[in-house]
Amino acid sequence: MIRESVASVIHLDRFLIKDMLITIADLFAETVLSSDSDFCKKNSLFRGYLANAMPFDRGSAAIGEWFAGSMCAARDMDISYNPLHQVDLDSLYPLLSKFMSEYDEAVVVTKNSPTS
Repeated sequence: MIRESVASVIHLDRFLIKDMLITIADLFAETVLSSDSDFCKKNSLFRGYLANAMPFDRGSAAIGEWFAGSMCAARDMDISYNPLHQVDLDSLYPLLSKFMSEYDEAVVVTKNSPTS
């Protein structure tokens, strides 16, 4: 059964990537400037848009992880990934809202405790 299954991945139309990157840049800024309580929601939206645009062909997922890690580091947060999830593939659900609601199952963000 598994050998007979076929998966198709359709990313954003190449003619729309430039416009989408403007939206992604805005989402990045919103995420960086968001409150701690909104951070994961904004981060999931950013990651979902970036994954669907796949602007770098190969390596887009790693670049998305780097962006997320950098945003967390700037906020003194740690980020870790559930090995049962592939964030960029998960974002290809038919509904972005489903991906966003399940993002915290795939990605764990924790605030570092201040050191004395």
